[in-house]
Amino acid sequence: MSSFIQGPGVVAQAGGPGKLVFGELAGGESARTAELLGTLQRAGIAAETRSDIRVALWEKFIFICGMSGVTALTRLPLGAILADPETAALMRATLDEVAAVARAEGVAVTDQFPEQTFGFMRKLEPWLRGSMAQDLLSGRRLELETLNGTVARLGRARGVPVPVNWTIYAALRPFAGGAPELPEQA
Repeated sequence: MSSFIQGPGVVAQAGGPGKLVFGELAGGESARTAELLGTLQRAGIAAETRSDIRVALWEKFIFICGMSGVTALTRLPLGAILADPETAALMRATLDEVAAVARAEGVAVTDQFPEQTFGFMRKLEPWLRGSMAQDLLSGRRLELETLNGTVARLGRARGVPVPVNWTIYAALRPFAGGAPELPEQA
């Protein structure tokens, strides 16, 4: 789901599917998740429960790190990224690295998930940009530490090579706090 802050207290959905996915952090099913699911479905809100919410959280994290990291790094929308074979390979490598970190963290993300996510991205609106790209282009603070920065740190801690995510992180760090002040030319 692509969304953006439209104004104070107003978040607008700009594209992609909208569905709530939730579950118990301890895993398994519960009466409260079943009750919430029923309430949401009766209200016409697309929702599903997952017995291992950690997998769902990491799957979303994999998608966001790819979408936000690569669209911010390239300053391009998704369609332009996927139209170029080399840049599309950058996107795919980003997804693969995050999935490898998830598995190193003990989360059962399947080996097929990055390819499935990449295929899903090909079906999305070509004009989409991740939230971090939108923030970068608007001169706002970036969620870089939370996204690709986390992948870089966890990869290092677990001994998982993450050169693409590290490069995204390193290249965008000067913009993490918003548009950097640049010296004026003489």
